[in-house]
Amino acid sequence: MPLTKIFLVAALIAMLSGCLDEPPALQAPLPASEAALARERTVRVGGVDLYLPVLLLLSSTSSVGLTMSRQAADNPHAGYVPMDRLLSDPTFPQSAASPVAYVEVSLGSLRMLRDYASDAHASTIRVCPHLIRSWAREICESGLIDGRRVFYPDRFTLIDEQYLIAQRPGLAAYAGGWRSVGEAARASIPTPDSDAPVANCQTNAAGEKNSLCTVVARLVPNLLVVWSTNRSHAEQAHELEAQAVRLRCLIGRGMDASASDATLCMGPPDASEIDVGHRAEPG
Repeated sequence: MPLTKIFLVAALIAMLSGCLDEPPALQAPLPASEAALARERTVRVGGVDLYLPVLLLLSSTSSVGLTMSRQAADNPHAGYVPMDRLLSDPTFPQSAASPVAYVEVSLGSLRMLRDYASDAHASTIRVCPHLIRSWAREICESGLIDGRRVFYPDRFTLIDEQYLIAQRPGLAAYAGGWRSVGEAARASIPTPDSDAPVANCQTNAAGEKNSLCTVVARLVPNLLVVWSTNRSHAEQAHELEAQAVRLRCLIGRGMDASASDATLCMGPPDASEIDVGHRAEPG
């Protein structure tokens, strides 16, 4: 066979093989520089200062998981926090005059940000080395916490108790048969002297048990953490308490201005849980 035909056949085979492969995942750009996304902000919720990287305050490449208190004098958007305000003002919201009503946290934001406009994802791997706190770097680089591959729950809301009661935010559209997570949470606020988490597991309109429950735990006098969990977990007191203990520990790291990260939130990892490599850097 002539050499040119061999090249043509080889090229055709390569082209057909490429057509059969899965298309590469779409990569979206990050909304700011790696250093800007890793920079810490002081977020005051329920009278408590949290020290969190900007990356963890984002819910996507174009939206922020912060809602300001109605009394925030320097926020003209009455609760809504524009992305450009958070990214362009390094002092926001670092003042007692700018209390946050609640912050929605997804630990997955340390790994990847969703770009809803293009249905793509922005990899955060180049942000990881810039993160100050070791627990945030560990999640960013490998998805592990204290060497363990699973941390549950990985989504939660930190909310000012008085705001939850007075302003009646919805928080999310659905939780255990209630009209919103906020409504379920308001009916489940722990008593001031209780450290025990309270689960709200309801039936739907047809009287059927729903698979998700809303859980509320008190962190300090006016700061609550709200999350959703499976009904099977919520019905086991020891599992529910374990979730609350893990969250209190992790959030406690965010309250530590020294960034010492001295306390393990998950305990020593089992051998089966440490065989997880770091992410490959995208090309």
